[in-house]
Amino acid sequence: MWNSNADAIIREFAVKIPQNAISSLPNNKEIYDIYMAGIIWNEINNRRIPLPADVIEWAEKNISTPAAINTVLEMQNRYLALQRRALSGGESLKTNDEVKEMSDGEKILRKLVEPYKGKIILIDVWGTWCSPCRQALSHSMELYERMAPYDMVFLYLANRSDEDSWKNVIKEYNVTGDNVVHYNLPGEQQSAVENFLKVNGYPTYRLIDRNGNLLDVNADPRNLDALENLIKAL
Repeated sequence: MWNSNADAIIREFAVKIPQNAISSLPNNKEIYDIYMAGIIWNEINNRRIPLPADVIEWAEKNISTPAAINTVLEMQNRYLALQRRALSGGESLKTNDEVKEMSDGEKILRKLVEPYKGKIILIDVWGTWCSPCRQALSHSMELYERMAPYDMVFLYLANRSDEDSWKNVIKEYNVTGDNVVHYNLPGEQQSAVENFLKVNGYPTYRLIDRNGNLLDVNADPRNLDALENLIKAL
């Protein structure tokens, strides 16, 4: 959920932008409304959680063009409903208890994958704030169906992702299953794992073979044909 600091920042952002930017806009209420609706819509879209009620109240008072305010309200209601929805396959979300006191990235990763020895593991390093990551996750069901014959585990490691946003994205794209595992590690631990994996962009994919070896291969599920050929060759 939003904390008080985030709430204050968004309130200030939403309310003060007109005062700072309105002089640069044409003297047209409809254009102003579209501009402000776009700012608020993007905040919801980027964070994947509903905005605080007072921001929406401000929008309803200050944005009068029906198409503009309706776009905001539809987006807000979409994520309110998503946040209230139970998470199907919640067992895919793991706690950080087993690695709580660990700081070495390689050791943390080895601990996380330990239960899946003998399986091929596809690691997906992503973030709720990352549009290409979310786009890739929207095809998760296709990925799982295509890779079903290969007894794989899909391990997702979230970077700098708010807890509620994290859960909402997982619910939104049904990124769950018996062979799906999610971790939202504390920042220092996530950074340590990413340093070990040599992550330099998002999403980043890595593959661990059945013998537990981290492979230096291009295992990008956005190209399912290439990924399947790679898996077949292992």
